[in-house]
Amino acid sequence: TSQILEELIGASDVRIRAWASLAQSEKFILQTNFIAALPHIENAEYLFRELDDKLGLSKVMHYKAHAYWSLGANAKNVIAFSEAAIALAPPDKWSMYSGNHTIYLLDRGYYKEVLSLSDTLLPIFRKEESSGQILPSEAYAVRAVAIQGLQGDAQEVDTLINAALGQINFLNPVDRLHVYRLALYLGALSQQQLAVCVDFAQKIKSADLEAEAREQLDQIDLLGETSDQSRRALMSAYKRASRDSELLKEELVSYELERSKRASLREEKAAAFKQTTFLATSLSIIAALLAFVLIYRNQNVASQARINEQDAVLLLESYKNRIRPHFLFNQLNNVNSFLNQEKLEEAQEYVGLLSVHLRLLLESSNEKLSTISQEYDRLKNYVILQQKANNDKVEVRYSTDQESPQVRIPTGILQPLVENSFKYAGNMKFSDVYIHVSAQVIENKVNINIEDSGYGFMERAPGTGQGLRLIEERIAFYKSISPHPELWTLSTDFGKRKSTVNITMPLTYNS
Repeated sequence: TSQILEELIGASDVRIRAWASLAQSEKFILQTNFIAALPHIENAEYLFRELDDKLGLSKVMHYKAHAYWSLGANAKNVIAFSEAAIALAPPDKWSMYSGNHTIYLLDRGYYKEVLSLSDTLLPIFRKEESSGQILPSEAYAVRAVAIQGLQGDAQEVDTLINAALGQINFLNPVDRLHVYRLALYLGALSQQQLAVCVDFAQKIKSADLEAEAREQLDQIDLLGETSDQSRRALMSAYKRASRDSELLKEELVSYELERSKRASLREEKAAAFKQTTFLATSLSIIAALLAFVLIYRNQNVASQARINEQDAVLLLESYKNRIRPHFLFNQLNNVNSFLNQEKLEEAQEYVGLLSVHLRLLLESSNEKLSTISQEYDRLKNYVILQQKANNDKVEVRYSTDQESPQVRIPTGILQPLVENSFKYAGNMKFSDVYIHVSAQVIENKVNINIEDSGYGFMERAPGTGQGLRLIEERIAFYKSISPHPELWTLSTDFGKRKSTVNITMPLTYNS
């Protein structure tokens, strides 16, 4: 079995290595060789954390608490490990992990907490005992000591510890060792039981348990020893216990120093990997955005070379191309925010959504006019991007009348305005934050309204509202070439708790 475990610990599959390390640690714990168990616990914990395996991690923390407690480590750390195990425990393991937790609480003198948890656990253990799943011997002994600590009912203490001792021969060595310790603490062992305890202590090489049992044993003839032999054996047990204790402390300190070095090395490697991933993600994002800008630039160059557009059309493209970088830089800032917070998965998800939106923009790049319905669809994709960038509290509503969905308007004219609304309304700390985009046909023009719950642009900071200025220039351009310039209007109303941008333009439908 040991050879098989060693082979599995060296397997290429991470999950197999993790569970094999855990099994190896369990083997050493059952042998009460807790120092030998620690490296395997450490390895299993590291691998299970890497796999994000909560089931494996809960069991690791359970063993970790038990091993460190048995080695006399800091009680607060032991309780923290145990609490982590319970928090991650599957339903069928909760009672067992909580049962061990009562032992650590007892060691700290938290008798009331022990009894409170014991009230919940004992009915569960008794039910499991009746079905042959477990023996509640340790739970009985722990409760007995807690009641004694609170100077409770002595008869109940006797009943509980006797029930624990009645099952002691059927326990594994670790649990049997602990029940004996608690019984010795209560002075509950008979002379015959003390002799059996000494024999058990010698078999598992627990010098401190042997010393405690010999200290209470008066009938030395039960061990087949003379008075002088018994006295020398007691002194020897105390000396070995002292030596073993010092040796364990030295081994634990030595192990912890090495473990700390390994942890630091792992952190350095993780930091280096994270930095590399951060750089790669940043470069890929920048490359994607640059590629998008270059595609537009190449399209414009190719367009000019092929067709030699009129000056008015070239001027329109100038306005559109000034808006696009404005949008791109805003998106780059959003991605950069994720990366600065080291939210790599969120950044990658955002880039994926951005690529979808950029594709929609590319597909519409040669369209001078789009229907309001098409513009709303593109807006909805943009809104998903903004809500991912920590603006999920903003409620965005769209409305149209019966005729307006098929009305054609300049492509991309709405997004910069909604972008500004997100910039201001999305940063407000009030509840009921909203953006409302509406369209309505009124006689021979279409009226488009963008309303948000943010403070007005002019009240916030100087130099804001670049997207709005670009739209103003674009409206002015359309007005200059339209046969109905009076129908092209842009008006704003920036007040407290409500801002509105209103655009009107002549009716144009799909032919």
